[in-house]
Amino acid sequence: MKKPLFIFLSILLIWSCNYTTTKDPSDLILALQEQYESQNYFKLKSMFEANRKKLSTSYRTYYDAILAHVFNQQELSNQFIDAFLSDSRNTMNDTLMHRLYRVKRMNHINNYEYLEAYNTSAIIIEKYSDFEDSAAYANILNEQKIWSALQHAPKQ
Repeated sequence: MKKPLFIFLSILLIWSCNYTTTKDPSDLILALQEQYESQNYFKLKSMFEANRKKLSTSYRTYYDAILAHVFNQQELSNQFIDAFLSDSRNTMNDTLMHRLYRVKRMNHINNYEYLEAYNTSAIIIEKYSDFEDSAAYANILNEQKIWSALQHAPKQ
């Protein structure tokens, strides 16, 4: 009789420990977002590296992509973004997904990958237009015409 109770309590303990370690600390995420929005990229990087193990794989990949972008590693940033987007377990709110697609678009533009910039712009227009103000939305629409015209141009 005591053995099943012990097994049950052990499973419950393991499950509860696993649950608490996979939950992302919201105060840390808010602090990281604040550093990003304030463009304090070195502080963001040091804060992220110091707390990396406290974050889920989704948030680690997200901030790896963001940091690679702000430190001018566009190809690496897009590799992180593509890995993030291909993992169906990732669930981010639309605000962060919008930001990730904007970063991906800028990475493609900076790498002269106009077809990919066009396709990423189309995703932003289709799924995340509500997050753009009218001027930014008009800018994306105009830029998309440019990327459409240049989509077959080779990299410079």
